[in-house]
Amino acid sequence: MNLPDNLPDAPQLLQLAFTFAAASVILINAIPPFQRRFIPYGKVATPAGDASSSPPPSTNPISKLLDLLATFTVPHSYFEHFYIAGILSSLFWAWQIFTHGPVYQFLAARCPTGNGMSIHQVALVWLCFLAQLIRRFYECRFIQKKGTSRMWITHYLLGIAFYVLMSTAIWIEGTDAISSYTFTPLSVAALLRDPSLKTCIGFIPFVLASGLQHDAHAYLASLKKYSLPEHPMFYKLVCPHYLAEVIIYASLMVLAAPKGVWLNLTIWSGMVFVVCNLGVSSSHTRAWYEKKFGRDAVARKWNMVVGIY
Repeated sequence: MNLPDNLPDAPQLLQLAFTFAAASVILINAIPPFQRRFIPYGKVATPAGDASSSPPPSTNPISKLLDLLATFTVPHSYFEHFYIAGILSSLFWAWQIFTHGPVYQFLAARCPTGNGMSIHQVALVWLCFLAQLIRRFYECRFIQKKGTSRMWITHYLLGIAFYVLMSTAIWIEGTDAISSYTFTPLSVAALLRDPSLKTCIGFIPFVLASGLQHDAHAYLASLKKYSLPEHPMFYKLVCPHYLAEVIIYASLMVLAAPKGVWLNLTIWSGMVFVVCNLGVSSSHTRAWYEKKFGRDAVARKWNMVVGIY
């Protein structure tokens, strides 16, 4: 179905949503009263220095309103809800795609024709994303320590929205191939064929980054509460697990790239949000380490990407 030129199609709406979310994170972080109240979560939301360094109580009405909004928080352990939402959403779309169900048809009718992903790419990227979600849920539930820290409720809702939208983004540029494919138990088994060069270039970093991220999370969970990491992965980086997360989404972007190009624009826009969000978080993690352990402890480390940031 060809849409009017003045209306954004479904992939464009997803791209706009990811872009707006990324811009919002950057904007909130750039405004000190917002940054202090709404950005920190987890260990960086806990005092790392003297209580005397805390800001004085708010006195004007706007500050009091911001303070009130900042009290709407949920436990940091609710992070696992992000992955539950992503898993449930991915399974829902698998059912809709397999049956060519009404919700799938609704979105497919709002996608431009000639949208390039093959049915094999749709299957592989869906499996990779589901594997990422299941692994992260397992780490949150069974490996990472349960603390008492909290996060702002908007951060929580944004995380839920991201994983629900990303479970759609991974296939939305493949509706032509999906709609023309007849799904049966035998045909599903044939979806994963011999890998192409593009598949290898995307899949190998995905596996390696997933393993490194798991090892980093397991190592951090093994530390005495809020210790300075000394694992080789942390030798040059404050947050190597954030870099692994970016590589994972970059790999999905390549795996889902339509024929003739090397990136999937919708997943790329989601990766931009990941980069902005984790980039902000890594800078606050660095500041927290500096306050707790001294500037020299992280002086020779990059936040997230060696030589760049």
